[in-house]
Amino acid sequence: MRTKYGLVKEAVKPDRIERPYEKVRASFKSKALAQNIKRGMQSNADKGLVTGGRRPYGYKTEDRRLVVDETLRPVVEYIFQSYAAGFSQKQICDYESNKKDLAMSVAVKIAAKLNCSVEDLIDE
Repeated sequence: MRTKYGLVKEAVKPDRIERPYEKVRASFKSKALAQNIKRGMQSNADKGLVTGGRRPYGYKTEDRRLVVDETLRPVVEYIFQSYAAGFSQKQICDYESNKKDLAMSVAVKIAAKLNCSVEDLIDE
């Protein structure tokens, strides 16, 4: 590459100079994008909107909000009542196979905690 006075300069490839700056710019851009995403997710969570991920069992999404799935409500209530009555997770998971026995056992445990009989619970 000749200059005005006939001297030859060594050509420096712009690639070699710009590459480190491009990496720095990309790093800053990535961090800024991550901050914007976190800010947006926090804003949605503050508004009560779904922010992604797996929704809890017994809920469904309507208009980006979590609402109780009425078809699963009895199952979820049973699970909570059984756990509160002292049943193990395995016993609760065996719900379908021995539904009647387990329901009666839950009633007996609840009646014992309330100091009443199972018949009193059924009559209410």
